[in-house]
Amino acid sequence: MLKQQDNKVTALYCRLSQEDKFGNGDSSSIQTQKAMLSQYAKDNKLVNVEFYIDEGVSGTTFNRENFQRMICDIEDGKINCVVTKDLSRLGRNYLEAGRYRELFTEHGVRFIAMSDGYDSFTDDGGDITTPIKEIIHEFYARDCSRKVKSAYRTKAQNGGVVSGIPPYGYSRVEGAKNKLEVNPETAPTVQMMFRMALEGKSFHQIAKKLFDDEVLTPKAYLERKGKPDGESYNFKIKYPCAWQHSTVLSILHNLIYTGKIVCMRMANKSFKDKSKVARPKEDWIITENAHEALISQQDFDTMQERMKSKQRPKTLNNNNIFRGLLYCSDCKRSLAYSQLKNDGSFRCTANIRCGKRMCSGHHIVLSKLTAIVLNDIRKHASLAAASSKKYAEYLLSISENETNGKRATLQKEATHSKRRLDEIDTLIQKSYEDMTFGIITQKRFVSLTANLEAEQAELEKRHDVITGALDDSANKSRNVDSFSELIKKYTDITELDSELTHTLIEKIIVHETEVIDGEKCKQIDIFYRFIGNVNEELVFKPYEKLAEVS
Repeated sequence: MLKQQDNKVTALYCRLSQEDKFGNGDSSSIQTQKAMLSQYAKDNKLVNVEFYIDEGVSGTTFNRENFQRMICDIEDGKINCVVTKDLSRLGRNYLEAGRYRELFTEHGVRFIAMSDGYDSFTDDGGDITTPIKEIIHEFYARDCSRKVKSAYRTKAQNGGVVSGIPPYGYSRVEGAKNKLEVNPETAPTVQMMFRMALEGKSFHQIAKKLFDDEVLTPKAYLERKGKPDGESYNFKIKYPCAWQHSTVLSILHNLIYTGKIVCMRMANKSFKDKSKVARPKEDWIITENAHEALISQQDFDTMQERMKSKQRPKTLNNNNIFRGLLYCSDCKRSLAYSQLKNDGSFRCTANIRCGKRMCSGHHIVLSKLTAIVLNDIRKHASLAAASSKKYAEYLLSISENETNGKRATLQKEATHSKRRLDEIDTLIQKSYEDMTFGIITQKRFVSLTANLEAEQAELEKRHDVITGALDDSANKSRNVDSFSELIKKYTDITELDSELTHTLIEKIIVHETEVIDGEKCKQIDIFYRFIGNVNEELVFKPYEKLAEVS
């Protein structure tokens, strides 16, 4: 008879892969495993049980969500016993399974594989049946992987495989899982895209035409139609007609629109490693005339050659010293740079792609932006050089005005949550003692501790967030000192370059031009590294010459 040694958790671990579902039927189902493990825990007086369940995950990988959660709890000292139905539930990788059994031993955790009769507390290391069984389990996984690959290849050779969501332009034939038919709602859009590409139109022009015609993107179309069973997809599209260039490109490069199905393009690295690698083109399995084509093979090939010839090499524009730093104040997207004859300019990418219906231009000229940023850097550098101490106090005063109230609230909440966490620990300990002495039943104990532990988990999560926020506030003074020492070296700079800009600045937010007192004005927010935005409002008149800081 096993006995619980303390109030730590007994982890009941269940796992079921797709292969196990087909290979063993109900005997290995999650419900069966839970029932067996619960009964075993009851018979052997193992209390404070908690289930860790991974369903649909192969035993060849140990990167399973709830298995890793269990390992973290073991390393945190929360678990003293792990019970599985058999050794294969732990895993089907001989070396890794052995490593984790060693980890259990290192942390004083008993491991029991019920059906295999294995108990780490009674195992002296002389029993060779355990490693032999683990090797057999690994060979089983290898054999299952080989059979699945063979079945998939045979299926591909006999007419192709169409899995998942049908490609845009097609729908699945009702009652025929691997057959496609033309979707009359979306196929004309695909044909128009190919026609425009053949006429020499760019991806941008095709995407803009689709947006102007208010054509739903493939993902937005899915959301609008819903699943075949009538259920909705769990995503929402903010801009349903905003086509990405990558979406246009993926459709125009897809051989499926020529009536072919291409299989075996990707493969797992091994039966243990599920990461994908590309197969050589000669290993692909292509099924001709699998469904009605939306474009002829000749036109498809012609278009591919034209797209190759139209691609231009990407060159670095050295004039853009703000690369990756500028963002739109409204839609939060980046600003794109374009080189004009005598100057450069920036404009919101959403506006470029979809026009004013999505966002306004937020246009700003490179020379004007450079002058503003240069003046602001020189201003901060002059203040820091004059007196680093006073400058640091000035920056801290700006920060403190914003955060003093927040910090007091956070400190009060942190104290309250810490007090409640201590109370919960005491209540759980008392509940365990009450159950031990028969004051409350085991069922009542499990119910009480489940509620308390749920509250404890939420409080710990919130307490970590609060502590992090308070630490950030405490680090502010160090960041201010670092920035003060960094910027005071640039008092006499006369021009900006990319290296200096990216050293000092984290990002720049550009606002749309507004009319203030009858004059056009534009605001930008400069966020410096270490300290963020320290200008209350940096507003300038875009059509006036900017005076330099003396």
